[in-house]
Amino acid sequence: MATTRELTEAVDQILDVVTRRGDELSPQVKSELALMLNDLSAQIQAQKEVEEVAPLVEEAVEAPLPAQPPSLGDEDVGARVLWTIAGGNEEAFLNYLQTFPDPSLQALIRNPAQLESLIANLKQRYPQPAPAETAEGLEEPQYQSSNVEGFKYDPRVRRLVVKFHGGSVYQYANVPPVFAQMFMTGNAECKTTGKNKYGSWWKFKRPSMGAALNEWIKKGGFSYQKVS
Repeated sequence: MATTRELTEAVDQILDVVTRRGDELSPQVKSELALMLNDLSAQIQAQKEVEEVAPLVEEAVEAPLPAQPPSLGDEDVGARVLWTIAGGNEEAFLNYLQTFPDPSLQALIRNPAQLESLIANLKQRYPQPAPAETAEGLEEPQYQSSNVEGFKYDPRVRRLVVKFHGGSVYQYANVPPVFAQMFMTGNAECKTTGKNKYGSWWKFKRPSMGAALNEWIKKGGFSYQKVS
């Protein structure tokens, strides 16, 4: 079984390769990467628990140290995963920290000095990528989305085009700019928890492209048609 450090190094290698790439990752690759990092993070947590129990099995006499919030070492893997999902956006990252169902990550919010240091480190190692377009000329979501692959909004005619994972493209008519903005910034929270091959989500996750689409566009009753 791989050690905690070996698993953490695997995460570092993945993120370093992504940082060095000269081309922009596709939404599917980003989502698959996020799932891979989530799995590695879970393995690290499980291995850490094994490593923490081992001294007790060997009848160690020293009392265990109290649990500490994630640091800039091995224990910040979960934070780095959320940073990747947030697309390097600090506001989205902070929102994810507050809602992700992991007490150790949420504890960062209560430690401003450590949080500031962590964000500075993440910004330096994994800077926010420039906006990119899909092959169809649609803009890629800034945040990982398990639902939306790309979108484009024309404020002159108030037309919103959304491409979903799997290839379906829908066009929504007469969408006011304020509603389009709410969607494009993922201004809504998830109602459920789950994952698919394109990404993962959890209850209260915000921002969320899929939740925003449902809340502000679909429920808005705007006329639509399937383009492809």
